[in-house]
Amino acid sequence: MADMRWQKFLNKVRSPMMRRGDYTLEHVDKFYSALGRPFRKDKVIHVAGTNAKGTVTFKMARMLELSGFKTGLFLSPHLFSWRERVQVNSQLITKEYCGDFFMEYERLREKIGIELSFFEFFTVMGLKYFNDVGADFAVVEVGLGGRLDATNIIDASILSIITSISLDHTQTLGTTREQIAGNVSCYDRGEMRNY
Repeated sequence: MADMRWQKFLNKVRSPMMRRGDYTLEHVDKFYSALGRPFRKDKVIHVAGTNAKGTVTFKMARMLELSGFKTGLFLSPHLFSWRERVQVNSQLITKEYCGDFFMEYERLREKIGIELSFFEFFTVMGLKYFNDVGADFAVVEVGLGGRLDATNIIDASILSIITSISLDHTQTLGTTREQIAGNVSCYDRGEMRNY
């Protein structure tokens, strides 16, 4: 049964439906709310920026893990397996959990009529996984930008880190450093935070 759920999960994340690119938080936030907003905001470290955010995210998670905390790590992209995007104490999310969450996703998707993108799906699954395994902290890397990134369904964080800003993803984030910096910010439930 787990293998069948895993295969359905793989087929879903490979499908074009999971790759739509509307930059809004409306659908993913509504879906996360329907799950009960499972991961506590006072346990999240949120990392944004255009350079080195993956490195900072990974190192921060390893420091917490080596300090004895059960630590979730959410990052992208992956190198070899989608499961690399969601880890707890350097262990990849299990295939069984992915398959089970996919079935839960399908039931809830039908009920509330919302289809998530690939990144939104992994964001919600990762946060729920961190909650379900009892992670002490989660270090979450923004996918693209920050302001409208799916990771901003997090109500707040105990720490927000913004790495250096350079001209990157200019077709989406803006053509100047100032425009990009405006899109590489984190906010609380729709309110911009000033850093």
